[in-house]
Amino acid sequence: MAIACIGQTVYDVTFLIEEEISENKKYKTKEKMECIGGPAANSAALCSLWNEDTYLVSRLGTDFYGDKIMKELDSKTSIKLSSMMISKEYSTPISTIITNKVNGNRTIVTYDEKEEVLDIPSFDSEPKVILVDGHFLSVALPTMKKYSDAITVMDAGSYNQEKHEMCTLVDYLVCSQDFAQQYCNRELNPDNNDDINDAFEKLSKLNPNCIVITFGDKGCYYQENEKIIHLPAFLTNTIDTTGAGDIFHGAFAYCIHNEFALRQALIYSSMAASISTETIGSYVSIPTLETVKERLNDI
Repeated sequence: MAIACIGQTVYDVTFLIEEEISENKKYKTKEKMECIGGPAANSAALCSLWNEDTYLVSRLGTDFYGDKIMKELDSKTSIKLSSMMISKEYSTPISTIITNKVNGNRTIVTYDEKEEVLDIPSFDSEPKVILVDGHFLSVALPTMKKYSDAITVMDAGSYNQEKHEMCTLVDYLVCSQDFAQQYCNRELNPDNNDDINDAFEKLSKLNPNCIVITFGDKGCYYQENEKIIHLPAFLTNTIDTTGAGDIFHGAFAYCIHNEFALRQALIYSSMAASISTETIGSYVSIPTLETVKERLNDI
């Protein structure tokens, strides 16, 4: 059985500086990284690298960037690309990323045209896990319903009303701090138990299944047996956090596919994300499964 990743694929161009950016100011750098990006693409790349049968359902243009992405995915991964929609009427999304080398924080501006309807995919191998990132809802929701026996995971980066139905349906709602704050309509301090309890109370009304909230270098919280539990992040020498969330969700999908217990799945996902921040770029920072296991064994 397979993992199907449905959502956005982009081309990332990262520039590195050594200070925080501000408006109306010019910056120069001699450091640049270009690579594949996007939540679904990065997650699919990890699952493929970790030797899972993986499908990517996304859309690209027939332009320069779309061609580069497809050649890279086709030649250097085992991702099944039969459900990719390539159209000359569509421009490949591009992200410009400014990364502060001092702390690894980044600012991202993504150019993406209005999403159009994709065809509902038919997979050669039945998906056991479907990972969605909130893009291409017109294909993600019908695919979830078509393969109703699949375990569904949502990479919930931001909340809006269009994503509401999907949020209520997935088996695992793995959401960012931004998503939780947007849905709860308040700031959340990861060090404040009252904030965390309030967030889980409200999010449990959105999704009655499994909820995880990630807080970057503050770790993540999850609920199990009616108890809210904190899992600290693994400390590392962070230089670029771009793609860390995508890698977390890809590793989580892999673990659920392989029937890991929830806490063990989150430990693997957290370690994979932590390792990725040691390298500039997103797709190029995906660690091997062996590296993740070695790091965990060294703890």
